Amino acid sequence: MLAEKDAELEKLHAELEQAKAEKASLASEHEKLQKKYQRTKAAAATYKHMLFGQSSEKSSFEEEHTVPEEKQTDKDSPGKTTPKSNRKRGAKPEHKGHGRKIPENLPVIYRIIEVPEEERSCPICGRDCKEVSLTEDACEIDGDMLCPFSAPLPGTCRNK
Repeated sequence: MLAEKDAELEKLHAELEQAKAEKASLASEHEKLQKKYQRTKAAAATYKHMLFGQSSEKSSFEEEHTVPEEKQTDKDSPGKTTPKSNRKRGAKPEHKGHGRKIPENLPVIYRIIEVPEEERSCPICGRDCKEVSLTEDACEIDGDMLCPFSAPLPGTCRNK
């Protein structure tokens, strides 16, 4: 009976050593997976910032070269701060902008439109208006005329 108990004890010690070895290999595998997870998480954060982060084109010269005095804490993400800006985005009122440019090398046909007789008199007193040298110039571009072998562009000059 003592021999049976010693054999069973030896068997349990072998199982214990095997469990300890398995635990050690699982712990090292867990550590490797943790490191891989951290690297993947950092890469995902980098890509997210590249896709959705603030672009350098959107920030002005002043914002890049000055330190913001007031920072506003975002309520949804604690620990992150964003600079506070009072400027509105988009087009500003009273700013003309650039507009479209008409190529200068296109041929032009000039056409002068005279003011009709009924519009040459004052609508209040009825006397004839003096002719002035002011003009209202316009340019019309037709898609068919953009061909290099087509006729010149019609330019319009209307007397005022």
